[in-house]
Amino acid sequence: MKKNYILMVLLITIIIKLNAQVWTTVTTPSTTGIEDMAVANNKLYIAASNGVYSSTDGVTWTGTYTGMTVTAGYTFSSCIYNYNNIMYSGAMGKSYKSVDFGANWTIMTDASPSASAYNTSTYANGDTIYTGWGSSTGIKTSIDGGLSWTFKALPVIDKDIVTFNGAVYVKTQSGVFKSIDNATNFTQLAGGLPTFSGVVGALTLSNGVLLCAIYTYGLYVSSDEGTTWTQISTASGLTSNNVGSFHVEGGSVYLGCSTGEIFQSLNNGTTWTEITGINNGSPKKCFAIFNGELYAGGTYGLYKTTLGTSINENVQAIDVFSISPNPANNDVTITSQEIFNNATFKIYSVTGKLFIEKRLDGSKQQTISVTNLSNGIYVVEINQNGITLRQKIIKN
Repeated sequence: MKKNYILMVLLITIIIKLNAQVWTTVTTPSTTGIEDMAVANNKLYIAASNGVYSSTDGVTWTGTYTGMTVTAGYTFSSCIYNYNNIMYSGAMGKSYKSVDFGANWTIMTDASPSASAYNTSTYANGDTIYTGWGSSTGIKTSIDGGLSWTFKALPVIDKDIVTFNGAVYVKTQSGVFKSIDNATNFTQLAGGLPTFSGVVGALTLSNGVLLCAIYTYGLYVSSDEGTTWTQISTASGLTSNNVGSFHVEGGSVYLGCSTGEIFQSLNNGTTWTEITGINNGSPKKCFAIFNGELYAGGTYGLYKTTLGTSINENVQAIDVFSISPNPANNDVTITSQEIFNNATFKIYSVTGKLFIEKRLDGSKQQTISVTNLSNGIYVVEINQNGITLRQKIIKN
């Protein structure tokens, strides 16, 4: 009999325990550290000062930067982003796009406000692309896949661009700004955030909660779309205010510090646990989970540790998605109460290895082929509008 398991009946929470981990230094072609990372096409991509590289195993690396050029004296690639297997990267005065997993890159004409502006961040959702720029410039927006662009002046955008419930949030060196009209106009957020003109450390979204780390000030969270903010005290376990990066995946928030520490939260930033064994003083700029391992990139290089994963089954009253059939043979169908819009769909092994990753857009029902998966138990993860849900499925 066909079974249809609603997520209000069964959700899987992946709890990752990483205290006192053994970390390994990963040898890469980068000469001066790692600026950013992305996972696509079953490969790990790193953005570095001397190029963009990809690896299927974290050991052997291939240069994937044909079509890119470097401005003398500047980093080759400062950011890298994957949306539905279309990749984006950029550096000084340039922003690139690749439709073949980084084998070839083309410059997105007019994506840069000037030759002297630095591309610090890129975010894409379908044909909508945002590029953030340093050097006191601002943000550029395209709604046609990069063919034409509009510009909005802002303070220096320092890496993170977040979208949630139709709004755009940007992290700048003069505060956090929010736009409700697709980056046409921005308002600086307050509501408990410090009044300051210094550097904002990092910005991210986890299960509908905005997390803002302000360098030397600490961590603030908002559960009302940025209207009010609550400071997280050191009693939460977060003992460093020198926060420089966030990464959200698999039910966890990872936080990297400019002084080398890494912390993990399993409850959207309320409490934190330090992941020890890696505080070598290297600022941690970026993270990725690849083949069941956590990678941390920083000024002095790339490091990795194996994720120890256990699965707890929890009953939660969230009637949002349904997955059928379960068990599955060839396909699974994902049904949502709302039209899928920039939703992510991932299938992991129970040990955390990623097998399938897709974007879901344009309807309330999507069908995903699982024919190539071996028989066994897997974890499906769906993220829609900042809410992450997980469910166990069986492949026959």
